[in-house]
Order: sequence, then structure tokens, then C-alpha cells
Amino acid sequence: MVFEKLIAGEIEPVEFYENSVVTKDGKERIVAWHNSVFRDERGNIVSTLSSGEDITDQKLLEQRLHHTQKMEALGTLIGGIAHDFNNKMGGITGNLYLAKKEALAIPSIFNKLEIAEELCFQMTGVIKQLITFTQKEMIEEDEISLNECVKEVLGTHKFDVSENISLYIDLAENDLYIRGSPMQIKQIVNNLLENAVDAIADVLHPAIQFESGMFEADDDFRSRHPEQKNTLFAHLEVKDNGTGIPHEDMEHIFEPFFTTKNKIIGQGLGLSVVYGLVQNHNGIIDINSSPGLGTSVHIYLPLIEKE
Repeated sequence: MVFEKLIAGEIEPVEFYENSVVTKDGKERIVAWHNSVFRDERGNIVSTLSSGEDITDQKLLEQRLHHTQKMEALGTLIGGIAHDFNNKMGGITGNLYLAKKEALAIPSIFNKLEIAEELCFQMTGVIKQLITFTQKEMIEEDEISLNECVKEVLGTHKFDVSENISLYIDLAENDLYIRGSPMQIKQIVNNLLENAVDAIADVLHPAIQFESGMFEADDDFRSRHPEQKNTLFAHLEVKDNGTGIPHEDMEHIFEPFFTTKNKIIGQGLGLSVVYGLVQNHNGIIDINSSPGLGTSVHIYLPLIEKE
């Protein structure tokens, strides 16, 4: 059909174009086509030659490079602002403390100063989260169990999770040992739990699942993460049946202050902090999401191999 239209002059020949194809196993691949046309002595097209090249891996690498460069640029910009803001906030809280001492005998003023001080402390917490996102910190190389970190966080917050939420926990039978900071790993788990709870707020039968296991990097994983040299990982998946993330928002989900939630509900720092903490541990974070079907967050942390 296309060749007939070329012969008839209904369409112009295209030397190069890309399109998506679906393989027999249902996977989508991107193919780059290079086309040549052959003409007779009168200039009419008599035949064509087309060759296709699978450039899916190349496109994925380009996307990851673009994402990495964008996150580094954001980190540089936000890091400078956050540190400067943190220094100024220290001066403000110091002066508020002194003002409170002088206002002890005037309750109405003292109470207002206390409110201002509390707001400053809240902003300091936001700044600390920004700094976590913007710089790769040196962490203590403690040997820790991923499963124990997950159990501790879920045990601490089990009364905070609404009774109508089904919480499924399926952790590996054998402990998964990694090197890193227990506090940071727990913060990763805590942020993912809070994100999942927010995502299922309007779901009729809300459910969250935590699952862990050992993961061995395969060809597909290595093609998506060529910079990762480790082979064995402790894998944590946090899955919800919430609203999901629109395709057009996926490239922004790790950016600070980007959120698909009501702005009153969230600051948009949860996944940004998770991204920074995972980077601190030389790990990988992948997210799969479909609007209306839910979201799966995959965390891969280098595994300590036990004898």
C-alpha cells in the first residue's frame, strides 16, 4: 500500500523515521528505519530499500542521561538555595529564642513567638530533606537487614494506617543484608508507605503490599541501568492499587516539590528524598505506574553475599 502510494507520487519518500513496534511477547520496541528509493531514467520510483535497527536500548540510555543531567542541575540549584536558607533560618530561630526570654511576662506575645519558632522548625525540616536530595552524603557502612528495617517501620506505623486499608507484607524468608544507614533505609520505607497511603485515599478497596527478595541483575535490568556494576541486590517492592501516575508526569516524579496530590496534602518531597537516599546507597529506584491501576516502586540495593 505504501509502495503503491510512492509509485503514484501520493506521498514523498522519507529517508529516516522511527516508530514503535510490538514484539510477539508483547514488548514494545523502537525501530529506526533507513529508506532508499531507486528511480528509472525518467525519475519515477521503481523500487525501495528499507532497513530497520532496534534502537530501544539507545533511547533508554538517552532518557536516563537526560534525567541524570536534569537531576544534577536541579540539585546544584536547590542545594545552593537550601544551604543559604538554612543559614538564615538559624539566625531567625536564634533571635526568636532570645525574644521569647524577654517576652515571658507577656503571654500574648510569647505565644505568637512560639508559633513563629515552630514554623521555623518545620521549614528547617523541609530544608534538611532538600539537602538530602541534592547531595550524596557519606554514610556509615553498617551491615543491616533490609527486612528488619521494613518490619520496624511498619510496626511503628501500623496504628497510623487506616483500618480500611489492606496491608500485605511478604518479606523474604532469609535476611537480606546490605551496607548503609539504618536511619536512611527506614526513611525510604516510611516515605514509600506515606506515598502509597496518599495514593489510595479515594479507592473503594485500598491495598498496599510490601514485598522483598533477592534479585539477580538480568540483561533487561543491565540495559536499563548500565552504570550499575553489582549483580545481586536486595529488592524491595511497594505496590498500591491507587490512582496511578499519568504517563506525562513520570519524568517529573523525582523532582522536588513536584506532586500529583492536592498541594495542601503534600509538599512533593517524598520521592525526591527517596531518590537521594537510594543514590546514597549506590542503589536503583524504578517506578511502574498506570492511571487507575496503581503504582509499583522498586528499590534495588547492593546485597552483601553471605558465605
